[in-house]
Amino acid sequence: MYGVLQALFHRPRQSPLQRGGPRPCLEELENRAVPSASPIQHLVADVQHDLKDIGADIQAISKAAGAHASASVTADISNLNTSLNAVLADLAAGRVATADINAMLSAQAQLSTDLGPNASRFLQHEVRDLRHDLTDVAGDLSKIDNTVNKDVAEVKQDVQALVAALASNTNAAVTGDVNALKADLDAVFADLAAGRSAVHDLNKVIGDETTLIRDLGNHVARDVRHDLNELREDVRELSGDLTKINQVVNRNVRDIQRDVQALTTALASNTSSMITADVNALKTALSTLTSDLSAGNTVTTDVNTVITSLNTLVTDLGTNVSSAIQRQINDLRGDLLGLALEVAALTV
Repeated sequence: MYGVLQALFHRPRQSPLQRGGPRPCLEELENRAVPSASPIQHLVADVQHDLKDIGADIQAISKAAGAHASASVTADISNLNTSLNAVLADLAAGRVATADINAMLSAQAQLSTDLGPNASRFLQHEVRDLRHDLTDVAGDLSKIDNTVNKDVAEVKQDVQALVAALASNTNAAVTGDVNALKADLDAVFADLAAGRSAVHDLNKVIGDETTLIRDLGNHVARDVRHDLNELREDVRELSGDLTKINQVVNRNVRDIQRDVQALTTALASNTSSMITADVNALKTALSTLTSDLSAGNTVTTDVNTVITSLNTLVTDLGTNVSSAIQRQINDLRGDLLGLALEVAALTV
């Protein structure tokens, strides 16, 4: 989903014809020095942080309300948990989470009403903090959706303008270059829509642009030069952003592998055949995810399967688990949430 983002981070354009020489391919971009985090990575990190805070807020509210909370307050807290799980499921499946976030905001407002003015200062603070985190996550997800769609739309507009500017060019080589460019860009858009890696097809687009520049020669009309500059810059930004997100995805997968290994070790003394089966299912789901990621296949379903496997394990473990195991489960959940967001960021 999410490419770089003229609305958040706009760099002045330079003419590729003036710069000269081909632009680097996506694999080459992976090895260059890049900023520690792009705007899209900051947004993903903010959403991940906010969702962790939301979970902690709900737990704190539930604990502060206590066993003697009214039936309406208990129902409000249950609705918050249900809506939070729905938001996480949306993100894991790459769906828009707006409706479920709005449901959480409604549940929070109802909880505030049902608690009334006599709730403890701590409880009132936690309810306000929950609303603040919900508002933040809604805003960040909206920015991600809007900016990525805008970025991809700009690439599409660029190629349409370039095709129109070259419509009167009768050079067979140029016509072939334009057709190849259109076909490879369509393949990129199809990759992004399906959640597949677009690396291979983006590299072909970069090659197509270089070939087109060569075949156009030195005498290029001003409008053609302008449109080609726009397209090359937008494609370069898209490829660079996808590279950065892929780097974060791979790092997060390594963290998840370590989390699962640590959890497996911590549960080694558990003799329950059900827990053993849950751990094995979790490891199998993670293995499938890493294989598909390496192959450039869509991994949205795989991420969902890993999350489902972890939820089954947590349910079967029950509430009487050590603080060390609970901490490892929380770490794994946090990394899986981050991965779900990052995978969603690669899908338009």
